[in-house]
Amino acid sequence: LKMDPTIASAKDLSDFKDFKILSRYPRKVYMLATHVPTGNISLVHFCYMPFEDDLDKIVPKFEGSLEEAQPDSDATSTFVGTCQRGTFPLKLYIVSPVSQKLINKYSDPKIEVVMETVDAYEKLTKPWILAIPASDTKWIENIIRNENVEHEEIYVYDPDPETGFALMRNDSWQNDSHLPSLHVLCITKARFHSLRDLTAEHLPLLKKILRVGREYTLKRFGLPKSKVSVHLHYLPTFYHLHVHFVHVNSVQAMLGQLPRCVSLPQVIHNLSTQSDFYQ
Repeated sequence: LKMDPTIASAKDLSDFKDFKILSRYPRKVYMLATHVPTGNISLVHFCYMPFEDDLDKIVPKFEGSLEEAQPDSDATSTFVGTCQRGTFPLKLYIVSPVSQKLINKYSDPKIEVVMETVDAYEKLTKPWILAIPASDTKWIENIIRNENVEHEEIYVYDPDPETGFALMRNDSWQNDSHLPSLHVLCITKARFHSLRDLTAEHLPLLKKILRVGREYTLKRFGLPKSKVSVHLHYLPTFYHLHVHFVHVNSVQAMLGQLPRCVSLPQVIHNLSTQSDFYQ
């Protein structure tokens, strides 16, 4: 989807109408709106920005309105400005026109906790995973091939086909100077769909991810392993094996995600004692 140039040059939201909330969280809200000049249905995402430690940097952010947009890619444009109440700095994303897939992604999820048996995985989950169009994961292919990644902030790239990976800033972590919201993502070069594909054969990869990720977060951000949760999600957001490195303070703020979080050190232990633990 290509973004209309009139949105990329906008200074406020006066060209949008019919706002409808899709979902809201303590620090962010997702809405649908109509872009009047084009008629496009658009996704609008507000989120609070972390405060600067320096008061001289905080105060100016409470003044004025939205600054001119800075396009991040073909489909999004980023505005930085202040809340109408004049109290919180905000970051704003606009995707226009927005696809039904994104509307579904950011609408209030219908969450239930169930026990997935091996039979249920083979008959239901696995066929659904295999039916996902390749176009949905093209961005992942670009990352693991280290191609067309100018919009990504990759910290470490290991090209080994079996134990290699890309360690990168997660999109949700907008300010890498704000360590309590740290969120680093590790995407494997090997093409595993999820935790279900792992056996003891893959322990060298998992141990390498844990070691390199912890070394990097300590060296780059000064965070010891006691301050960083290293985990996978099951079911994951996308079906290519990836690992999250998240500040423990952020984990506390994401209690709704806990049923999906599986500790990487625990995964390594389980596979060390039983090779087919997740089969």
